[in-house]
Amino acid sequence: MNYELITMNFFKKNIFLISILILGGIFRFSYLTWGYPFFFHPDENNISSSIARLSFTQWNPHFFAYGGLPIYTGFLLSFLTGFGKPSFLTITYTIRFVSATLSFLLLPSLFYVGYKMYNKTVGIIAVLLATVSVGFIQFAHFGTFEMWLTFFSLWFFYFCYLFHQHPSRKNALRMGLLAGALISIKVSSIVFLPIPLLLILLSVPIRKKRLYVYISIYLVSILGIFAVTNPFFFLDKMSYTSALAYEGAIAVGTLPVFYTQSFFGTTPILFQLTKIYPFLLNPCIELFFIPSFLFILYKTIKTRNANFLLLTSFFLLLFLSQAILFVKWTRYMVPTLPFVYLFVALALSKLRSRQLFFISGSLFCLSLLFACAFFFTVYPKDSRLAASTFPKTTKSTIIEPYDLGALPFLSVFPGGKIVNFYDLEKDEITQNQLPLLLQTSGFFLSPSQRLWHTRLTNPTDFPRGNIMYTKLFNGAYGFSIAYATPCSILCKIAYLGNPIYHLEETATVFDHPFVTIFQKK
Repeated sequence: MNYELITMNFFKKNIFLISILILGGIFRFSYLTWGYPFFFHPDENNISSSIARLSFTQWNPHFFAYGGLPIYTGFLLSFLTGFGKPSFLTITYTIRFVSATLSFLLLPSLFYVGYKMYNKTVGIIAVLLATVSVGFIQFAHFGTFEMWLTFFSLWFFYFCYLFHQHPSRKNALRMGLLAGALISIKVSSIVFLPIPLLLILLSVPIRKKRLYVYISIYLVSILGIFAVTNPFFFLDKMSYTSALAYEGAIAVGTLPVFYTQSFFGTTPILFQLTKIYPFLLNPCIELFFIPSFLFILYKTIKTRNANFLLLTSFFLLLFLSQAILFVKWTRYMVPTLPFVYLFVALALSKLRSRQLFFISGSLFCLSLLFACAFFFTVYPKDSRLAASTFPKTTKSTIIEPYDLGALPFLSVFPGGKIVNFYDLEKDEITQNQLPLLLQTSGFFLSPSQRLWHTRLTNPTDFPRGNIMYTKLFNGAYGFSIAYATPCSILCKIAYLGNPIYHLEETATVFDHPFVTIFQKK
């Protein structure tokens, strides 16, 4: 057998897909060490800390905001890469590499799913757009679990399709294993559970014994995966359930915390369409997505096409279950992106060949521009490390609280005093100390726009904060801006002209916040 000839033929037939995967790999695996020696993402820090607490004799992570599957996987992989007891650095780089790998594997997966469920054109267009997706590139660089959810959601969707096509014990088991994995990553994935049950009921007559066999296989496999990967749901149930209750209260807004204050007065669905999707997808893709979704929805109702119905159901479950929450972080929309690209690809595949080539090619080129703008704005030089080269001083400095971005400045401003401006409205001690602090301090450091942005744009909920920051920016306290993170033309493209006011704040504050240093005149 001529293996050289076989290899050449394979590359000739698949040169397009291989080229796309190479481009996707460059975007995802480059600069995974961003921010070194600091690790600025708070969720990433929490996950790394929970993994660092584990050992082969101690399996309780004491962290239940997420499921155990990715935490235990991260521990085992970190153990191997760290040649024994892994360091915090090893753990963080390992979980970032896992995110990048899942983001990369999502590309051939999306092509395969689009090809098998619809046609080859759909698979090609979907993978083209996903390769240069800003959302997938950004979250490939975070050691968080959004890429886990996205990757497993896509394959769960495909296995549901397989069961609908060929009801069998094997396919029921596949659905159960994937559903169990999703719940073991994040409990909110429980919203998916009804879809397979409905598929089973529609596929098998009620009086058939197979119906109960399929349901049993599906539910038992879910429970099995969850029990193995989340043992402390049973062994430390009080801590587990209290953590879920705490996270749930934050999500629905009954428990206000400082990092959700930007969501006061926001409108569900409209907020995601105007503040999140334009960044994750870019405006060009979103412009095509909305009519594409409506077109496929119309086709679903008119033709009752099962594949269209499954796609629409998955997207709406993912989107609406997160969009209606009080908290509307950018990361909540990442798992919906593969389905968005499938909608766009399906709609475009209905066009004539010339129109299809022109429009899909134009969308890819425009998306590549946004991807490059984001990539080269964020990763070559961290904005906090760039700002920390500000000249050293021994003068007293006011520093905003609860921001890991302040870490590089603690040596630059050794006289720094952290002041809790988040609680300024109610904290009388801070209110009384503030005039003297503003008078005696030589610098005022804001490691990101997160705090002052909400105060300047929401005077109703933060009247004291609004007055203070308005005066600070106007120079009423004697301060002027000595340094502010610059925003080049690439930055303006990536963040739609204004990185502070046009996007949900977590699109920037973790990997490219806008640092402001005020200096007393």
